[in-house]
Amino acid sequence: MAVELLRLGMGVIMGCRDRARAEEAAGQLRRELRQAAECGPEPGVGETGELVVRELDLASLRWVRAFCQDMLQEEPRLDVLINNAGIFQCPYMKTEDGFEMHFGSKVTKALAIISTFQLRDLKKSI
Repeated sequence: MAVELLRLGMGVIMGCRDRARAEEAAGQLRRELRQAAECGPEPGVGETGELVVRELDLASLRWVRAFCQDMLQEEPRLDVLINNAGIFQCPYMKTEDGFEMHFGSKVTKALAIISTFQLRDLKKSI
């Protein structure tokens, strides 16, 4: 999905726990984009969007708050949030905030990010 968003000229921010693995994945995305560009332009596709890697651990509200603060300062808006927390069938464990890991990383943190941006936009409209 990230490749398609980038091909449409949208900016993509990858928030990932492991920066080295994220940079590796971002490199692969950039290679795919270059290969597609070498094949010639597609109708409706212009310049590719910017791809940025940032550290983010969705199992921690502390990390999510820090990520949101940086985003609020650097990004004028958030149009789409795609949450792929990347955990599946892990043994029962809790986040540092006391939530069950699946629920804590896939639901509560996504809601925290969304509500942070909605609150900012709501304040701007008043």
